[in-house]
Amino acid sequence: MLSNVKELRNKLYHHRIDLSRELTLKDVQFLTETEKDLRLIIYFLDRDYAELIQSFEFSKQLAKVVN
Repeated sequence: MLSNVKELRNKLYHHRIDLSRELTLKDVQFLTETEKDLRLIIYFLDRDYAELIQSFEFSKQLAKVVN
């Protein structure tokens, strides 16, 4: 899971995924999978914080960028 998070960081930092442009299906799938990994990691570290983040609903925010 942590390797996916590291890969996401690198892709964003080096502009291989540019959130200001149209995302490919592969990018969206990778973002969605990594979001699930991040939620599990955060839940493991702090359940209360994980519940707070869940209320943010990353999927809806990602849908705004994709559409």
